[in-house]
Amino acid sequence: MADKPRVIIRRTKEEGVGEKKFRFGVDQVRKDGFSQKVRTYRQKAWEAFCSLGLPDPKSESWRRSNLKDFHPDFYKVISEFDKRIEGTERKPEFLGEVTGRLELGEKNFSRQIDEKAVEKGVVFLGLYDAEILKSPELDDVIGTIIDPSQNIFTAAAGAFARYGSVICIPEGLVLEKPLNINLNIAGEGKTFFSHHLIHLQPGSQATIILENSEDARDPGVCFHSGLVEIKIEEGAQLNFVELQSMGQTSWNFGYTRAILSKDAALDWTVGTTGARFTKNFSSLKLTGEGSHSRISGFYFSDKNQLIDHETEQDHLAPHTTSDLLFKGALKDESQAVWRGMIYVAPQASKTDGYQANRNLILSDKAKADSIPGLEILTDDVRCTHGATVGRIDQEQVFYLESRGIPRVEAEKLVVEGFFESVLDRIPLESIRDRFRDAIKRKMSE
Repeated sequence: MADKPRVIIRRTKEEGVGEKKFRFGVDQVRKDGFSQKVRTYRQKAWEAFCSLGLPDPKSESWRRSNLKDFHPDFYKVISEFDKRIEGTERKPEFLGEVTGRLELGEKNFSRQIDEKAVEKGVVFLGLYDAEILKSPELDDVIGTIIDPSQNIFTAAAGAFARYGSVICIPEGLVLEKPLNINLNIAGEGKTFFSHHLIHLQPGSQATIILENSEDARDPGVCFHSGLVEIKIEEGAQLNFVELQSMGQTSWNFGYTRAILSKDAALDWTVGTTGARFTKNFSSLKLTGEGSHSRISGFYFSDKNQLIDHETEQDHLAPHTTSDLLFKGALKDESQAVWRGMIYVAPQASKTDGYQANRNLILSDKAKADSIPGLEILTDDVRCTHGATVGRIDQEQVFYLESRGIPRVEAEKLVVEGFFESVLDRIPLESIRDRFRDAIKRKMSE
C-alpha cells in the first residue's frame, strides 16, 4: 500500500455511567444444578452487571443512539417460564423445510428435531435443557467468544439469560436443511434475556436461522438483550441468518460474534424491521489462514424507529477475506446508524476486506448516518469501504411509469428491488415472504 489509511480508534470495553438502574437481584441469576463452567460464567457476568451503569452517551458507540428515553427500572425479569425438557418431538415427516425447530417464549416451549440428525450426533437443545443436562457442548463455547463485561447489556444477558439454544454440528456432517430458532418477545414491562451458542466442528456444514419476533397476543413495551457466540472450526461452513421483527414499542440490544478457524467460511445475513430502538453489535474474527466471510444486512425503519448497527471485521491471520454490505430504507422521522470497522493485524498480510452501506431516504425528516473505518497495521492488503445516502432513483421510477405503472406503485417496486438481493439470501421461503410483506406494509402505510 502506497498510502497508510486513516486510523480510527476502535471500540474498547465500555465504562457505564448514569444513575438509572435495573431492579434485578442476585436471586434471579440461575446457577443451581448447573456445571462449574456455567456457574463461574454467570458469577462473572453478575459481578460485571453490578459494576456497570448505562453506556456513556458521549462515547463513539452510543452518541448517535441516546438512551435518555430508556428506563431500566420499568422492566422486570420474568420469574416463571416454560423450562421443561419434555415436548421434544422427532417426526421428520412433519418438519418439512427444516431439520429442527425450536420455539421459545414466556408461555411456550417446543422443540422438534429430525431423528436421523440426532443419530448422526447433531446437538440441538434449548438453553435450559443444556444447563440441566450439563451439556459439554454448552461448556465448550459459553464465555469463550464474548466477554459478558463488554457493557451492562451483555453482562445482563450473560447473568440472567433464560432463553437460548445450544447447537453443535459434528465433524464432517453436512446438514441439508436449516435449523430454525424463534424467540417470541412481548408483554408490558417484561424482560427477555437470551444466549445462543453455536459450534461447527471441522469440516461440517449447516444453515441456522435465528429470529426474535413479536408475540402479537401480548403487546406492550418490552426489553430484550441477547448474546450469540459462534465457533466455526477448520474447514467448516455456516450459513447464518439473524432476523429481528419485534413489536414497534420494544427495546432491543444484541451482540453477536463469530470466530473462524483455518479455511472456515461464514455467510451471514442480518435483517431488522422491528423494535422502537435497536442496537446491534456484529463482530467477525478471522483467526485462521484462508478463512472468509460474506455479511449482508437489511433494515427498514419508519415512524420514530432508531436502528443502529455496529460491525467489526477483524483480520487476524493472512489470506483472509471479508465482504460486508448493509442496505437500509428510512421513512417518516426514523433514524438509522451504521458504523463499521475493518481491522487488519500486523501478521494478516494478503487480507482482502470490503465494507459498504447503502441508504434510501424516503422522507424529509428521516436521517441516516454511515461511518466506515479502517485500521490497517500491515502492508500487502486490499481494504476498501464506501457509504451512500440518497433518494429513490427517479430514472427507475420514470421507466416503470412509462410501462403503465402508477407512480406510488413504481416507488414501491424500486424499494422492494433495492432489498431483493439481500432477501434472496434467506434460505426459507416462508421467512423471505414474511419480510417482503413487512417491507410492502411499511411502504403502504
